[in-house]
Amino acid sequence: MSQHHPASPKHAPEHALLIDELRDIQSELLDAVQRAEYLLRQSGFDGARLRAEAYWIPHIVCALSRDHGYLGGSMVTMEDTIQEIAEALGEEDEDDCASDPLTESLGEEVDAEIDAKSLE
Repeated sequence: MSQHHPASPKHAPEHALLIDELRDIQSELLDAVQRAEYLLRQSGFDGARLRAEAYWIPHIVCALSRDHGYLGGSMVTMEDTIQEIAEALGEEDEDDCASDPLTESLGEEVDAEIDAKSLE
């Protein structure tokens, strides 16, 4: 697998925006998962919600970032892709070290609910 490195400085402005655009998409996807989870909580369909929280919600969250409260994760995340591009461009990604409160709270909410269900 070959890595793509910018061939000429004329593409630099495009590449400078690439990381920001990918971060925006990552954030939008995480927001969409949170909205879906909220809608499922409000729906009253507890079985469907619990299955979503046990399966597709963590799959999506784990594919986007390694910063989550779930066990396991994706082999390559969207975060990894953003980091790879930032490194290839010789940029430090300021968001790399920052924790993502959205993904942390999603994992914590699921953990708390699983704990609560196991006590019933």
